[in-house]
Amino acid sequence: MIDVLQFFTRFPIRHNPGFTPERFQRNLWFLPLLGLFIGGIQMLGFNLTSPYLPLRMAVLIMLILEQVITGGLHLDGLADTADGLFSGRRGDQALAIMKTGGLGPLGAFTLFTVVYLQVEGIAALAGGGVWLVLGVLSRTAVLALGYRARGIEGGLGELITGRVSWVNLLAGVALSYGTLYFFLGPLESLWVLLGLAPFIWGYRRLAGGLLGGLSGDQYGFVLEGVKVLTLLYLLIGQGLGGM
Repeated sequence: MIDVLQFFTRFPIRHNPGFTPERFQRNLWFLPLLGLFIGGIQMLGFNLTSPYLPLRMAVLIMLILEQVITGGLHLDGLADTADGLFSGRRGDQALAIMKTGGLGPLGAFTLFTVVYLQVEGIAALAGGGVWLVLGVLSRTAVLALGYRARGIEGGLGELITGRVSWVNLLAGVALSYGTLYFFLGPLESLWVLLGLAPFIWGYRRLAGGLLGGLSGDQYGFVLEGVKVLTLLYLLIGQGLGGM
């Protein structure tokens, strides 16, 4: 767990004895558990603040809290990927845009849109257990994206891409299904999981064609995108259930 905390959060872990890339890769199954942990903190914070604050403000504060914990790692990847992916360029030219470190108009628009949709979606579902669902599913998506994928050399992505074992992936899927099952039931849970698969598969094909493979930033893009897609599925299911 310490490897996952060190790489995916801003917890002050300065000493990690015995670290190796191989150990990090074996321990990737802790990533969905980290999502469950962060989601649990958000759920607790939301339950404590929502009675006293406007609903959307409480949601936004909890989203900010996640960025404090992760150091904005995933939102940074979302914005950088959007700048390169939607630039109209391909290969090394698109990757060069992603590596500049600046925030372009496409990245800013995507960042605003994703955060806005997350705030509205979570508020519409009245928070609660949705924090746990989003935390687990979005991190499991990272494992699914990296499983047997083609990567680009350099950065944290190189430690994940093509190096996720089927055991890690299965553990993430099982935890995701179990979390969904607790709140939704068996069929609805399966529907949400199966609905995310085409997005992850499609993005892998898109990244391979336009960017030449996966980089670390792109995991943030997919992680945040899966949150939005999950919220849409949950809202659609809620709407159908109310008909």
